[in-house]
Amino acid sequence: MNLKQKICLWVGIAVIVVMGIFPPLVISIQGAIEQQGYGFILIPPEKYCHINTSRLYVQWIMVAVVTGGFIVTFKDKKN
Repeated sequence: MNLKQKICLWVGIAVIVVMGIFPPLVISIQGAIEQQGYGFILIPPEKYCHINTSRLYVQWIMVAVVTGGFIVTFKDKKN
């Protein structure tokens, strides 16, 4: 793995960690769901607020796919 690939890998890991620290939140009251934005994981959200895990998983998968694409793109070319 060359330097560009390592940088892409570590940037991808850092983005996934930041997404985990600031996950997407939703409020669910009486069956109505409203997007709440993003919040810091260590500060408890409002009473009816919880993490939107499906959105978080989709974001993680997209970052992993893009990171993998960059790693393949920056692969050393053999002549």
